[in-house]
Amino acid sequence: MQRLIFKFLIIPSLIFLHVTCFAKEPVHQIKKADSLFTARQFTQSFALYQQSFEAGFYTPGMLLKMAFIEEGLSHKASAMYYLNLYYLATRDSEVLTKMEELASKFNLSGYRVDDESRFISWYQQYQFMISMVLVVLVFLLLVITYVQKRKQKTPYTAWITMVIVILGLAGNHFIGSSLQFGIFVNPQTYLMSGPSAGASVVAISDEGHRVLIDGKNDVWYKIDWSGKEAYVKTQSLRLVSL
Repeated sequence: MQRLIFKFLIIPSLIFLHVTCFAKEPVHQIKKADSLFTARQFTQSFALYQQSFEAGFYTPGMLLKMAFIEEGLSHKASAMYYLNLYYLATRDSEVLTKMEELASKFNLSGYRVDDESRFISWYQQYQFMISMVLVVLVFLLLVITYVQKRKQKTPYTAWITMVIVILGLAGNHFIGSSLQFGIFVNPQTYLMSGPSAGASVVAISDEGHRVLIDGKNDVWYKIDWSGKEAYVKTQSLRLVSL
């Protein structure tokens, strides 16, 4: 019995200790990168920031500094990418103005703040919360169904409501996965009329433009390009998501 208790106590403790120690390294790395940034050693600081980001660790301030460094190097696609991520992390409306200024400076499309972009931004912010509310509703409806069946009543209303809520949950997941922005990362991005290398070329775009992704077909993203349907290779787009 004591061995069993020991295992249940020590194993979670070791896992927690391992995770904590693992997390300390990126935190230390970010602090070191911040010091390098303050010392204006931007190349070295960016390399450390990038390592942390690729490991899944970031801070909003770090994303903003990465955007600043990339802007200074005239890496417009990366600068816009990190500004977009900073906005996702903070919802700081001032960065929208900054993105519009950079888009005007680099002659980039897709950054105008309109009703559609505001809705997408709002939805991305609250999608998880909407899912959680719907999950709680499903649970409550299951409880209601159980109680009514115990009382030998047929819970038609609860069943119908539950089906509607489950459909809403599925729809929320589908919409959330399709409502995404992507940024062109190649100096020459070929936009095709269909998801095939043999399709006709709709346009050839420079890097840095932001587009709304309407879906995915194998290795192709379906996008909205100036109000028209177009397809680009997945490797040509960098998804704006954290």
